[in-house]
Parts: sequence; structure tokens; C-alpha cells
Amino acid sequence: MGIKAITTSENGTNSIQYSYKVLLSIEERKLLFIQALKPFESKYDKDYIQTFLEYWLTEKKGVLRFEIGENGDVVNPLGITSDYMDIKLENWKLKYDFIVQGRQSALILDEMEKRLMLMEEDYEKKNIELRCRLLRNYNVDRLLGKLLYEKGLYVEIKQEDDSFLKKYKYTSLCYPIESIVEEEQKALSDFYLLYEAKQAFKLNKTYNRTILSSIDPQITYKSFCDEHGIKYPRNLKNDKSIQEMVNSQEYPIKIEYHDGLIDIRNPIQPKYNDLYKKLNEVMGLKLFITPFQSPSFIKVPYQILYRMDGTQFDFRDDSFENGTMKSIKLPTEFKDTSFYIEKIKEMIYSKRHK
Repeated sequence: MGIKAITTSENGTNSIQYSYKVLLSIEERKLLFIQALKPFESKYDKDYIQTFLEYWLTEKKGVLRFEIGENGDVVNPLGITSDYMDIKLENWKLKYDFIVQGRQSALILDEMEKRLMLMEEDYEKKNIELRCRLLRNYNVDRLLGKLLYEKGLYVEIKQEDDSFLKKYKYTSLCYPIESIVEEEQKALSDFYLLYEAKQAFKLNKTYNRTILSSIDPQITYKSFCDEHGIKYPRNLKNDKSIQEMVNSQEYPIKIEYHDGLIDIRNPIQPKYNDLYKKLNEVMGLKLFITPFQSPSFIKVPYQILYRMDGTQFDFRDDSFENGTMKSIKLPTEFKDTSFYIEKIKEMIYSKRHK
């Protein structure tokens, strides 16, 4: 087997070459690494050493992980020094803590999944089905997430890129809810605003449709633009009445339940901004002018996501759409739509510039 060695040229750059052949078997090379580790066995916990060995002695196509250096150079097992091993062991702590947390999280999740199975059996006997339980955008089954939340925990899936084995590893880690209290409070405030804005925008849409229904159907997009000096596509083939043209546009900002997230998007095309401004001015409409372009997803706080209404989750596609959530009371009167638009713009801007 050939092995690369680092040589330094006169200009200080490194080059990788095959300089000699290794006559040691893979088991002998493993033994060299283990022997270099022995002076440190009394300094570190047994499990710390064991996980360290398992990781660095991983084999792929006759090569051991430790033999491939950070820069792609190859480490000669015959030349491992105490300093080399000391640094490697010190740097192992972060990885080791991650492994330990993964083990602890696995035990917690196993316990919760056993409880979940018992609950599912009970629901099945009672012929109860929970709506909107499976959420692809969250890391765990919604009912399992609720059990964890009641225990003061939430789950995140961490992705590790193993460049040596050329594969990804996913680890579910449990964290205390108290560690994200500030984040949860902000998410709750955002959710309240969006839930309220959703209903305010629906009323705005109803108002606009009522006004539009009273507009003379003979007033067309082209005739209105000509009258008020508004630019429109010169290759316009199918002129429509103002009623039909505006009603065919989804002019309010869309705030929708999307698999456990809140999806905010503005379907208005900027080319209609001048038209909508003039319609608002002349006809008393309250059409939205494009406040932002790209869509944004807002994560729902855990205390909303896992709250239940009897045997159903309180936050569902229908309860959000219709404003019928039991855990949140809507105001009797809504603010002007411009208030919500500005707040949503601030929310999206803040989210994108964290």
C-alpha cells in the first residue's frame, strides 16, 4: 500500500507525494495508535477513550480515519507523537459531549415513544383520531412532541457531514424548553399578530368585493388606465372589467397554515401597484400595494403547536383559517390593515437579518 507524505518546497508550499510503501497491516497500524494513547488513559474517563478510539479507528477501503489529516495529507502511524495525541484528545471533548447528549436523548425518546404507543392503543380502542398530527416541518410526531413538551423538552435533529465515510448522520437531541424562552416569546407574539391579521385581511377582502360589486361593469382595466394615465401592457389582448380583473387577483396578503408553519406571501404583482393606488383613491377600495416580494415561513411556538382542544389539536388548518382556536381570543375590532402590513414587514425583515 502506498502512503502520501508531506514535503515542503523552497517557496514554503506543501506537496503530497508517495514517498515510501507501508509494510504494516491495518491491525498493526491500529495497534500503533492505541499504544500512543496509553499514556493518557489515566487522564481521561474510560468511555471518553473508548469513543475516541471507535471514531478514529474507523476503516474505509483499507485506510483508517486518523491516517487522513485535516488537509488531506496522510498521517504516518509510525510518527505519532505525544503532543499530537494530546491535542487530538483535547479537541475530542466537543464531539464526545455531542455523543453523550445523543445517548441521553435516545433514552428519553425511547421512553416517550413507549408512552406514545400506549396512548395510540387507547385512542384506537376509543375510535379517536387526532387531526393534523403529522407535521413534516417539525422534527417529531406531533403527539410525541406534546409528551416531550410536557416534560419541558423539545427536539432538534442535528446533521453531521462525515467527509471520511462520505455520508450524513442525523442525531435527535433533546433540549430544555427554558433554553429558548426568549425565542418562544417572540414566536408567540408573531403568531398572535398573524392570527389576528389573517381575520382582518379576510374582512378587508369582503369589504373590497362589496365595493367592486357596485362598480359599473363597463369600466374596464384598459379604459380606467387610459382615463387616469396608468401604464398597462400595450400587447393587452383580453381586456377585462375592473370587477373581474381585481377579483381574479388574490389581492390580500396570504397568511396560511402550511404543515405546521405559517406561510406568508404576497401574490400581488408589482405591475398593478399604480392601478391599485388609483382604485383606492377614486373608488374607496382598500387594495393592498405590494409590501414585499418573496414568501416567508414563520415557525409556530411550541406552546401553540402542542395545545389541545379535547382530543384534537387546537391549532389546525381549519381553526387557523376560520379564527376558531380555543386558546386564543380574537379582538372584537381589528386595527387598520396598514398596521398589520407594517408589522408583518418588520417581522419578515427581522427574521431575514438575524
